[in-house]
Amino acid sequence: MYTLSENGSIQVFDLGNDGNEMRKVASLSHAQIQDRASNECRTVDRAFFTDIVSINAIPSTRSQYLHLVATTRKGVRLYFTCLPPTPISALISTPYGVSPPSLPETADIRPTDLRLRHVRIPPGYNAGGIGNPYFTVYDTLFSHEVSVMVAECGVDAASTVTCFSSSNLSAQDYLMENLTKFSFTTTVLAVERTLSNAVSGIFLPVEGSVDVRPPYIISQHRDPPERIVILNEKGISIVEQRSPVDILREILHQFGADSPQANYFLQLHGAINTCVMALIILCADNAADLAIKDAALRIFSSLGSQRKMPMNGISAMGMRSPAGRLSSPDWPQA
Repeated sequence: MYTLSENGSIQVFDLGNDGNEMRKVASLSHAQIQDRASNECRTVDRAFFTDIVSINAIPSTRSQYLHLVATTRKGVRLYFTCLPPTPISALISTPYGVSPPSLPETADIRPTDLRLRHVRIPPGYNAGGIGNPYFTVYDTLFSHEVSVMVAECGVDAASTVTCFSSSNLSAQDYLMENLTKFSFTTTVLAVERTLSNAVSGIFLPVEGSVDVRPPYIISQHRDPPERIVILNEKGISIVEQRSPVDILREILHQFGADSPQANYFLQLHGAINTCVMALIILCADNAADLAIKDAALRIFSSLGSQRKMPMNGISAMGMRSPAGRLSSPDWPQA
């Protein structure tokens, strides 16, 4: 259990395996959080790390090693872990040329610490240290691969809702996400995700490990997209996530298989993932346009014929293609 006090300190409590205990295991004051975030981002103004407005627990189905995300009033996201650091003895005993063990097995471990592991600067912040002075976050929402910030924009009662998502990116180790911003002329009162019983959530975890859900790009053919409900003073808006297959289908419909947009999509997701998504389009039961399926067949045939030989004992299925900077605001669609 995590608590955020009025003065900005964060505390961690261990409720035990059965939830009938309560033991305080770690805490960080507001000054400690600000100092550690400033040490990680020395070119960022310290004022960006003040005034934590919300904290959200990261479920074990999302990550084994990150457990909490805190959002500041300036939109900075601070990711914490409750695991202890790697012992020095493990680093000393590691042979030369071998990477030291940095990620412990978390299946049966209990929280013992609270450490800052990752900092994400808000959109609009440039290298000169200048951000949007009117961007003031007052509410957040965290879901699987989706983060939402609600902020004032300094114009009367206007507000913005910024949606971050890594669902449109291939399963890789790169820290990338795309975003879409919605502007409202009135104050946004609340944001919430809709729950769907159609999410299968069926996957086969490794025995003895934590059950981490696979990325949405893997289960997009069976799981419905996320929907975010936005309540403002004038009504309700519903934002729906667009899956990578939907984006590829739209690219093929508007631009074709030989377009620069299709080539960029291929570079972003790689040949294997693009082939899988093209096959999903071909096997779909919905009444898709015949031209879209023809374009998907061309992509599947051209990429499927490019056989890649394994290198150094690593199969082609385990290789990841480099991904460039993503700036396309294609995630949600109102």
